[in-house]
Amino acid sequence: MEYNDWAESPYTAEPATETGRYVVYPYAMSFLLVTFKRGSDVVYVPPGKSRLVSGLPYLALTLILGWWGVPWGPIYTIESIARILGGGIDVTEEVTRSARAQAYLR
Repeated sequence: MEYNDWAESPYTAEPATETGRYVVYPYAMSFLLVTFKRGSDVVYVPPGKSRLVSGLPYLALTLILGWWGVPWGPIYTIESIARILGGGIDVTEEVTRSARAQAYLR
């Protein structure tokens, strides 16, 4: 298989222990009666960097905008905070599998 310039991106098919982790951070936003629970784009966290530190912008967004919807705002906010403080949702395997499939198709 030939990777060309694709191998230069952080989305490589290398083992996750050598290249870091791919993480999605959930966040909540509320506007009175409407509450949205979403996930961030996939965030690349390099080896040695804290997944919690990478999730701080989503934690701040959730803390500021998450609480205000009734009744789901507080529920989604607490759930999102717990997941962010736990390091987000690790999607490394899915990203690696997808990258390998794309490399195979080239």
